[in-house]
Amino acid sequence: TEQIGICAPITKKCPNDCNTQGSCIYRNIHNDIQATCYETDIFCRSECLCRNGFYGMDCSIKSTEVNTVKELRDSACKNLALVKSIQNENYDVIISRVTSIKNAMNDYSLLNEDAYEICVKLLVDTIKEHPIIAGTDKGRILFTTALGGILEKRHLLSSLSLANVTIGLNALSRGIQQNMAIGESPTSIVTNNLRLLTALRSPSDLSSQTFSLPRTAYEEFDGTLAEHVKFDASAYLGGTQGIVVGITATMLTNNPTGVMQNSSVLQVETSAYVTSNRSEERR
Repeated sequence: TEQIGICAPITKKCPNDCNTQGSCIYRNIHNDIQATCYETDIFCRSECLCRNGFYGMDCSIKSTEVNTVKELRDSACKNLALVKSIQNENYDVIISRVTSIKNAMNDYSLLNEDAYEICVKLLVDTIKEHPIIAGTDKGRILFTTALGGILEKRHLLSSLSLANVTIGLNALSRGIQQNMAIGESPTSIVTNNLRLLTALRSPSDLSSQTFSLPRTAYEEFDGTLAEHVKFDASAYLGGTQGIVVGITATMLTNNPTGVMQNSSVLQVETSAYVTSNRSEERR
């Protein structure tokens, strides 16, 4: 936006402007209400406070419709899990399944907890069983968006779901690495609730490089500082010939553990591959 020719900070918008059936409010990383929330601030969010009789993240569901919508979404998760064992799991089937999971889970308030856990497990199992597909150009965006949608639940996530998201992100990053060439530019993904960077490097190259976590276009334009990480490659130097190292740095920006914090928390993983067969040792 502009005011008298001067660029003004852009505030985060609520989904569909709450469909005129609610108010847009802002919360910080500790879930406290605050006056505003700018697009360049990864540690706050906008959300709808719906009027009585309206539900959903965008206040689009009437009270008379809530139970029907929940039943439909619950059935979607349960049926997807039931048919998995009889499907021919090729690329198109996997992409279609994950698209359905993402759509069923795009509003956690409209899904019962048992069905929610089923969809989370199905998504993570699919990544673990098909990392190459998950790591393709289309797959990684779709899977990361689905995992980011799960994190929308923030501190309300069960410990099991949060653990599954972590497992899913690690498996996804290894799938991306298996689609990469050594020395290729890092793959960076940004969603509303997470940042992910992954790359494949020789030990000597890894020891000399510093990696920056990805930022949104707003953050880049505003000059917001990025988090940096440097990996200690000494454990891989002078060892087995043909070793390459997959590195992953992940940041969950919406504080799903609910702990009090005032800084970024990064999760870091390295995977050592033998180039002849890409066998793997994680650290």
